[in-house]
Amino acid sequence: HSYLKRSGYRVVFSGSGKLSWEGLDGIISHDMDYFFRSEFDENYSINDDMVILSSLRRLPTYDGNPTFLYLHYMSSHESGRHFSQYKKFRPAEKNLLTCIFPEMDDQQSVINAYDNHILQFDDMARQSVQILQDKGYMENSILVIYGDHGEALNEHGYFGHYKNLYQEEIHVPIIFSYSKGRFLKNTRLATLHDILPTVMDLAGLDIPEQIEGISLMDEPVP
Repeated sequence: HSYLKRSGYRVVFSGSGKLSWEGLDGIISHDMDYFFRSEFDENYSINDDMVILSSLRRLPTYDGNPTFLYLHYMSSHESGRHFSQYKKFRPAEKNLLTCIFPEMDDQQSVINAYDNHILQFDDMARQSVQILQDKGYMENSILVIYGDHGEALNEHGYFGHYKNLYQEEIHVPIIFSYSKGRFLKNTRLATLHDILPTVMDLAGLDIPEQIEGISLMDEPVP
């Protein structure tokens, strides 16, 4: 976001989750015009993604100034606040002990709970895009949805993440949507490092030589 800020973008952050660990909030909030996380609002719990929707509703109608929005969701995490209308897959009832030690729970219940969390995230993302659409931000836009890590669901005898380097932990989605209809050329292999240069490429900005990653608009990896 610092590169975009220097290029004239308004920079906005809203998110849930405890972002103050290790001073992360100080790093993220640097070079931002608006920084808001759930801890700042007593009406929401720290892991409640509804605060993002509330923040977006308070945004002014798009005024033509290029804007970068960074939205951090917790719905897909076990620690996120979850709502009953998204409990489509059952059984998925959990208690505090099985949240901490999912291996003590029925395997299908763990998988169902995770799938329900994903359903909730999907709808939070849908509502977010709809709000931005209604305010005019999506007419000329680049939308990127990505995950920071995967989740093991007993594929290799354990649950959770940050434990091993199996695909279920390190293989994450990266979804690009561009309102101008330009398509990515490299869709076979990518990393999270490639998001920044790809966004700058799509936005018509020079890509600094020192950054890691490549634009996914380049030719496919042979």
